[in-house]
Amino acid sequence: MKQPVFVISLDFELIWGVLTRLKNNPSYLKNIRNTPEVIRKTLELFSAYSIHASWATVGFLFAEDQDDLTNHFSEGTINLLKKNHNFFYLSEYVKEYGEKACFAPELISQIKTAPGQEIASHTFSHYYTRETGRSLDSFLLDIKAAKKIAKSKGVSFKSIVFPRNQINIKYLPHLAKEGFIAYRGNEPGWMFPSAGYRIYNSGNFSKIMRLPKRGARLLDSYVVLGNKRTHDPEDLYYVDSLINVQGSHFFRPFSERLKHLNKWRINRIKTSMTYAAKNNELFHLWWHPHNFGNNIQENLHALTEVLKHYQQLQQGFGMRSYNIQEAAKYLSSYLHK
Repeated sequence: MKQPVFVISLDFELIWGVLTRLKNNPSYLKNIRNTPEVIRKTLELFSAYSIHASWATVGFLFAEDQDDLTNHFSEGTINLLKKNHNFFYLSEYVKEYGEKACFAPELISQIKTAPGQEIASHTFSHYYTRETGRSLDSFLLDIKAAKKIAKSKGVSFKSIVFPRNQINIKYLPHLAKEGFIAYRGNEPGWMFPSAGYRIYNSGNFSKIMRLPKRGARLLDSYVVLGNKRTHDPEDLYYVDSLINVQGSHFFRPFSERLKHLNKWRINRIKTSMTYAAKNNELFHLWWHPHNFGNNIQENLHALTEVLKHYQQLQQGFGMRSYNIQEAAKYLSSYLHK
């Protein structure tokens, strides 16, 4: 029988997902410095409310230090990826930001040992699959490197979240061959990135064209705008043998400028959760731990409100908390191949 499902996934990156942002806004490093505290307190909340979650982790973070990371490169990986990724000049970033902002084996260990938590892949190097210069060969080398370093820490990947939600459907059948069973698809609607073959263009015209979508996504965090954000299991689907555990909503962090709309932000999430609970659908909430690295108290208070609401829905409608891998196994009996 169908049941309502609440999925949480977090994109765990530290500096590797925000290098461009740090160059333009150095003060954001505070968020990165505070991420260990955020993760510890988030895990405490997840334990208190029996929440299962997936932590999509950049492969670099598994390393103990720069030497350990370099040992997990193959010669082909270095050659191909240096060509396409400026941040493979590791020593400069480690020197500038410090090892704790670049590597996180202890945090990964905390997550791994916490009940119901899945370590998922966020690629090895925070690899963008739909930007100019990327290739299937370099992507597969990146994934193999991610699997290798994770295995050295006792982690085997079953699900993946694509950095910047850049999903290239050409790569999915190859991920299935690498042992993955699921990925997080993008939210439905015109304002969100679609999964397709079109190359992501970072030129000025493309940036201008993206502004209305970004504005719409911001507004949608506070009021219902566009399609519903819940998913009927029978409407989801396999893509080249991978299950699309589709995202529903980005948990936008607290904003001092928009604090008067804070109740709207939280109620927007609760409304979708309630709809999913009443209609036996899936609601998938996601964010980055570093998003909560500023205004930590306010962000964790908002998360607590959401988790309390889940607890009420669990008691009233039998809603279940799943990580991506668990959700994929549940959905497998409903999906269309």
